[in-house]
Amino acid sequence: MRNSTGLAGAALLVAMLTGALAPASAETVRRDDSRNDAPARIDVSRATYTHAQEQVRVVARIPNLGRGGTAALSISRFEIFEAGFVVEIKKRAGKPPRTRLFFFNHFDLEPRRCDAVTGTWGRRRVSLSVDRACLDGHARERVFTQFGIQSGAHVDRAPAVKRLRRS
Repeated sequence: MRNSTGLAGAALLVAMLTGALAPASAETVRRDDSRNDAPARIDVSRATYTHAQEQVRVVARIPNLGRGGTAALSISRFEIFEAGFVVEIKKRAGKPPRTRLFFFNHFDLEPRRCDAVTGTWGRRRVSLSVDRACLDGHARERVFTQFGIQSGAHVDRAPAVKRLRRS
């Protein structure tokens, strides 16, 4: 018994040290958003942005998320969204969501093909992600990111992260 306890303790210590020494693989930044600045069905309370080795993603919390609307994650190499990529999810009540990738060229949204674009529309949150390999020219070490959601003429945007760093 004593040996197994000692081995378990040693294994735990090694795991803790290994975890402490391992390099970070992503920067994650949480931005809280003002409440009651949009209709409840799209009123974002928080957006958590992550820039990982392989992908860029956001998880947005909307406490009273409606059953339909359009949400988007904007990603750009610039400090403002001047040009770049938009990961969009559209949800209609009673239908599954549809997630797509677009490139914004200052004037139009151009559809882009990418099999590594995902999105979910849950009861209280929307998540979107895209592989960095799909972000031609914009998959830099630091990127601008911003989440927004729309229903009808109403829009709510979470605060942006101007320079989300990939660790």
